[in-house]
Amino acid sequence: IVGEISAASQEQSTAIEQVNNAVTKMDESTQQNSALVEQTASAAASLAKQGSDLLETVGQFQTDDDAAPRQETRAKKPAPKPAAKARPAPPPPARAAAKKPPPSASGRGEDEDGFVEF
Repeated sequence: IVGEISAASQEQSTAIEQVNNAVTKMDESTQQNSALVEQTASAAASLAKQGSDLLETVGQFQTDDDAAPRQETRAKKPAPKPAAKARPAPPPPARAAAKKPPPSASGRGEDEDGFVEF
């Protein structure tokens, strides 16, 4: 009986050790995830600040649509422009057939300036 109790105690000890190792690994993963969440939140805050700064900087420029520089730092969704009526494309200009100058007396196809056509 004492031997069985000793074997059972050893099995329980091994099982408890395995559970302890699993809990330790879960704790490490939780801490890593927490650090990643903090880094992500910091990066998101930094991007939001950069976006706000960019909107402020770009808002100082005048465009044809604006009569004065923008004073707001929030982006506004532009109003949709009415769709332009589709126009048929104009026909391409007609090309005149290129005429080759008549061969000169030399028979090399020189034009009046003395250039040879290949």
